[in-house]
Amino acid sequence: MIPEPSRRGGRRARAVTREDLAAACSLSISSVSLALNRHPRISHATQERVAEVAERIGFSPNQAARRLIRSRYKQRGGHFEQVALVVLDRTGQMLNDVYVAFFRGVERQTSVSGANMIFVRVSQPSDWDKVRRLVSAGAVDAFILAGEIDREAAVRIQEHQLPWIVIGDHQIPGRVNAADMDYRMGGRTVVERLARMGHRRIGLLGTTFQFRYQKEIRDGFCQAVRRLKLDGDKALVEPNLSENWFRMGLSLKMLLKQKPTAIFFSEPGSAAAFSSRCKELGMDLSQKMDVVFCELNPSLAAGIGSQVLHLAYEQVGQEGVTLLKELVMNPRKVARQVLVAPAMVNPD
Repeated sequence: MIPEPSRRGGRRARAVTREDLAAACSLSISSVSLALNRHPRISHATQERVAEVAERIGFSPNQAARRLIRSRYKQRGGHFEQVALVVLDRTGQMLNDVYVAFFRGVERQTSVSGANMIFVRVSQPSDWDKVRRLVSAGAVDAFILAGEIDREAAVRIQEHQLPWIVIGDHQIPGRVNAADMDYRMGGRTVVERLARMGHRRIGLLGTTFQFRYQKEIRDGFCQAVRRLKLDGDKALVEPNLSENWFRMGLSLKMLLKQKPTAIFFSEPGSAAAFSSRCKELGMDLSQKMDVVFCELNPSLAAGIGSQVLHLAYEQVGQEGVTLLKELVMNPRKVARQVLVAPAMVNPD
């Protein structure tokens, strides 16, 4: 007799077992196990019948056991229950505000999707063993990579034959499934907004333009200046904001000699440093011209900037999870990149 999933006489009926489910379906226990784990040896019709009977009689599978079975048969496709966020942090510099925002987005979207997020930090080659153990235990269905992602990282993760994507920047040759910020669009957006406000001579104060995001913001900025036929004086693009914020005053003075009517500070996090240096130099640019900052948190520019280009990295994390789930459910050969467009917002 199959036990009913209810209380009788104040006592809880015994749990429905896999043996009970097999008897109710007139199948062997091994066939029921394969059906519950969507193994291709079992027809789709049988899988659906087993699922329906399991729900009717109140059978609740052991999720850890199901994942272990999937790892044994190497049939994890179509499952989106456990997502591992693997952060490569060889230098110890990656857990900054950008990556914290990534993590919030990933965690939020995995939760919305009914999945769990597992965090794995890889700082040295031996740390990859943590990833291997997760896969061997069947504890992960897919991967999200972030941080210092290069060809070696891609090779290591591909060995596990599970779906994976990258969020943020990477150094992997060729196309991969990824989600990132559309920095070129950000540079264009700033110019377009300032041009609508009547500005023709817009200055860009950046850093050394060493990293991809810095170059792409500058490229988008310059493209929009040319397209809108604004003043394209190269002296308006000052690359010497510097890794050293003490040079900001010098760089700013050099740019101001070109008499821009608006300035875009393209390096994220520059609002606080700008405010500090202006006070030291006795300058108050925000009262004389339109100043635009690039920030993760727009409120940081409150009172010192007229506009903020908001880099919504949390949304990048969310879009990454959505892309990964699509990849798990519908595997494809052509890689796709999802770009999140920054938006101009008021800092107050």
